[in-house]
Amino acid sequence: MGFLIDIPEFYKMTAYQLLKYFAKLQNYPKNKINERIDWLLAFFKLTEWKHENVKKFSKGMKQKVGLIQAIIHDPEIIILDEPQTGLDPLARVDIRNGIKALQSQGKTIFVASHMLYEISEICDKIAMINRGAIIGFDTVENLASALKTSEVIFEVLESITPHELDPLLSRLTEKLNPYLDKDLDPSVSKIPIKYYPEEKELKIFYDGKNKSKGEILKILIKEFESDFTVVSYTQEKTSQLERVYTQMVKDNEPEPNIQDVKIKEKKKKFRLRKGQLKGEIKK
Repeated sequence: MGFLIDIPEFYKMTAYQLLKYFAKLQNYPKNKINERIDWLLAFFKLTEWKHENVKKFSKGMKQKVGLIQAIIHDPEIIILDEPQTGLDPLARVDIRNGIKALQSQGKTIFVASHMLYEISEICDKIAMINRGAIIGFDTVENLASALKTSEVIFEVLESITPHELDPLLSRLTEKLNPYLDKDLDPSVSKIPIKYYPEEKELKIFYDGKNKSKGEILKILIKEFESDFTVVSYTQEKTSQLERVYTQMVKDNEPEPNIQDVKIKEKKKKFRLRKGQLKGEIKK
């Protein structure tokens, strides 16, 4: 087993000394340690820092060294706690690629993170936790199927002018009607198709069926060719996960215990009365 702590800190040693120390602790074959260290440092782009003191390393570099020490002995099970917290975009890419490389080797990896994009990019299955209890455990796609609303996003090449927008939305609603969400939650949206001018995106709330996504795309490309050009078609996993988590937290919120509420109210009144008495005694 290998483990990366949330914020790794190390002894005042060079990267090479440190990794050799951890390799020995994990009983990695002595005749293979140097080769293993060199390969991992090269993979995480730290070769030129091999003989530099780790105390001089940036946050991202320390995080990479932390991941290397977790896998130096080639473990089958790897536990990573917030592996991308506080990293710059390039360091995140390196860490993510490292995790994916480990996945391709058949390793079992547990990642704890509040970064939903990170989770959706690298995890096969996701466990959502609220108040110490697992409230959902499945693939991103299966978790998303529990949503009360499903959405797809289309980015268009040119902006749609305010003058064109209302009649265009009416036509879109009419043509896409068989595939739109007929029970759309008004707290999510009051209309099934929305346009975001800054992003040049159309968001369509549909019935959640995979077949419907394909039909919607066909209609937009064939029947609205003269109105706009679709340049991308996405269903953002991060947005889905945020909505799934919010919904599951609401669904799993415990009912308030009336007796507990009454006790708390009595305690509150008692503290207020106690404070008043103290004030009277001082006077």
